[in-house]
Amino acid sequence: MTTMIFPHASSADGKGLMSKAVSLWAALAVLVREELKVRAAIAELKQMNDRALDDIGVARHDIERVVRGR
Repeated sequence: MTTMIFPHASSADGKGLMSKAVSLWAALAVLVREELKVRAAIAELKQMNDRALDDIGVARHDIERVVRGR
């Protein structure tokens, strides 16, 4: 007896499970790239001295909040 891991049954919107899985992985890849950019920006700002941060209007304790937009 053979067990199918990825059945080829279509969902209600016409996309197969494999297509949905690929879309999910692509969306996850975009989120990971965005997070890496955010972390790089945070690291770059943390390397700046307090005077430089003050010149651009960012307090050291607010770096992550400013970069993430929260």
